[in-house]
Amino acid sequence: MDIYYRYLNLGFDVPASAGSASGVLPSPVGYNRVYVKLDGEFSVEGFYQGLRAGKSFVTNGPMLFVESERANEGRREIAVTASSREPLDRIALVANGQVIETRRLKEGETEIETSFTVDEAKYSWVAVRYYAQSSSTVRVAHSQAIPLRGWWDSTEDAEFFVNWIDQLIEISRTDPNRFSDDSKREVVIEIYKRARTFYANGGGAPGRIRTSGLLVRRRMAANFAFKQLMLNHLPPMQLKHVEVYRSRMLLTATRSPHPVGRPSPLCEYQHRRVRDS
Repeated sequence: MDIYYRYLNLGFDVPASAGSASGVLPSPVGYNRVYVKLDGEFSVEGFYQGLRAGKSFVTNGPMLFVESERANEGRREIAVTASSREPLDRIALVANGQVIETRRLKEGETEIETSFTVDEAKYSWVAVRYYAQSSSTVRVAHSQAIPLRGWWDSTEDAEFFVNWIDQLIEISRTDPNRFSDDSKREVVIEIYKRARTFYANGGGAPGRIRTSGLLVRRRMAANFAFKQLMLNHLPPMQLKHVEVYRSRMLLTATRSPHPVGRPSPLCEYQHRRVRDS
């Protein structure tokens, strides 16, 4: 989850989503999924509206429902309800990528209702992770990020992406088998350079993304950054197919009106990287 958390730290208003990638990865259909609460009758647009509004959670096991409201003295109350077929293991409260509180559940417990209180001044977002017991994999549900009024210095997060993009540019320039011809190489390198400029010129500067502690919506930038970086985690395919897919997706990323679209390799990548500190 560390990459997704860095995007949130930088102020990107990106809803968490999930997909199984069944047939590409060894996951059954529906293994990783997103649940969205709809207002009114079901429709495709209603689904995406609910997802963009954060009325959802992602999971490969437990069911997780989170509600929050502001309390007195600048504090946020977070109510959590969770259930699972397997016994639940623990709940983790995550703020700006850091686990700030962990609670262990009673042995054999499959349902729970609990609550947390967070000081809004300390963080810019908070989320809930719930783990079910498993001896063979990670069974986890994750809420959408809840924006808070605090300010977070995301300089380190911006530097992370600058360094990553530098590595991608270097690999693109030196790997003779990465592209079928030089024109495709230059198209991708130019997109990497645009992304690098974004992060180097304020993506992580204090106060640039968040002004007066408020989360600024950057859906276009988030979509662009997500696609151009996450495509590097595609499973191995024939190189010519990779380059065609990569160049088309990167070029169209900047024209998308919101970050909700095709399933991203990020979902499976996040699942493999999820950790509890």
